[in-house]
Amino acid sequence: MCGKHVCHVFGTGSTCRQRLVPLTHSEKIEMEIQLLKSFVAVAETGSMSEAALRLGYSQSAVSRHLRHLEKLSHCTLVDRDTRPLTLTQEGRDHLLIALKVVRLLDRLLMRTSSQPSL
Repeated sequence: MCGKHVCHVFGTGSTCRQRLVPLTHSEKIEMEIQLLKSFVAVAETGSMSEAALRLGYSQSAVSRHLRHLEKLSHCTLVDRDTRPLTLTQEGRDHLLIALKVVRLLDRLLMRTSSQPSL
């Protein structure tokens, strides 16, 4: 996924066709939030598999999220040669901001969900 389009699959079996559809603004924001949440979970657990379990994603999805975030950031965030996974210096710097963003979004969502509908 390039971050600009989402792939929709139509049909089944050998008749499947894929069509790229531009993402809406809210879909782009949701995708970026997923990238940050995956990064935070990997940083906290030290494992793509554990992060995936925590988030309810597949391990490959978390790996894709992390690679995509690294591409957007133009740097390597995680040292994949260590177990548990460790953050690079850039990763530690990004984590401070990502934690704030994710926590603020969670607080905002909790607050808006407790507000009565208009």
